[in-house]
Amino acid sequence: MRFPASRVKRYALYAVASFLLAWILFFDSHSVLKRVQLHREHSRLVEENHALQGSVDELKHDLDALDSEEVTEKVAREEYGMRKPGETVYRVEKKPEE
Repeated sequence: MRFPASRVKRYALYAVASFLLAWILFFDSHSVLKRVQLHREHSRLVEENHALQGSVDELKHDLDALDSEEVTEKVAREEYGMRKPGETVYRVEKKPEE
């Protein structure tokens, strides 16, 4: 059984079009799948960037709060056991609960 030439051309055209469509969708360097993956990664990175920017803002606020002399003196006394010249420091320890 022989197919007419126009029918063969039509099938060849469908085969080439199907191949090109599959190539564009799945295998090309700019394929739809790759673009979807890149879009998801971009969205994730934007969210992560937003969260990190919030942390940076919070740390800047904390740093500004530490700039006062009262806070600096409190940290120096409580965490590092520092004292002013001529000052006597008495350490009071809590009694362990039984």
